[in-house]
Amino acid sequence: REACMNPPVPPIAAKLLHTGKVNLLYDQLFVKQEGIGARTPWHNDLPYWPLTGTQILTVWLALDPITPDNGALEIIRGSHKWGRRYRPFDSDDDGQVTKLFHADGVEFDELPDFEDERRRHHIMRWDMQPGDAIVFHALSVHGATGQARPDMRRRGFAIRFTGDDVCYRTGPVWNQRLVSERLTHGAPLDSTQFPVVYRSSGYTALH
Repeated sequence: REACMNPPVPPIAAKLLHTGKVNLLYDQLFVKQEGIGARTPWHNDLPYWPLTGTQILTVWLALDPITPDNGALEIIRGSHKWGRRYRPFDSDDDGQVTKLFHADGVEFDELPDFEDERRRHHIMRWDMQPGDAIVFHALSVHGATGQARPDMRRRGFAIRFTGDDVCYRTGPVWNQRLVSERLTHGAPLDSTQFPVVYRSSGYTALH
């Protein structure tokens, strides 16, 4: 709660998003236990969420030492500028796609086989120590390596923040946990579900 709601993280998000207001979208813990965990398939996040706008980022914080052998995060450099919204999916414990999301009136780009295309892209990956963080855009294509270390657990804590241009979107959505019963289509996210966690002095709302 401290990391999500109070400085220094929300002001950093505001600076990176070039916004005077930051909402907390949600937080999430990713765990790959010792020696267990397939590769996390390539994807981008925004298509999973009931949002419009582009000022959306993830702060991904390492809670354990992270290496390519135990689940390092990988990001395709510049992919957030492609404007692609790849079709959401479910995957199994082996990292295989098991179900694609289809909904009437909602269009997605079909997901290429980025693993097969690795040489065509600039893929960034970092060794991390507890407390290190990576920040990336909600349209950045990313995944994670598999967990092959029997002696190392891998935990990553993700905090999702939005800026002033982001509004709620009604209609079919993959992540049902983010559906709001109170917000209407096009409304700012400001609510108990998506609280404002940073507001600059002299801030004037865009909406």
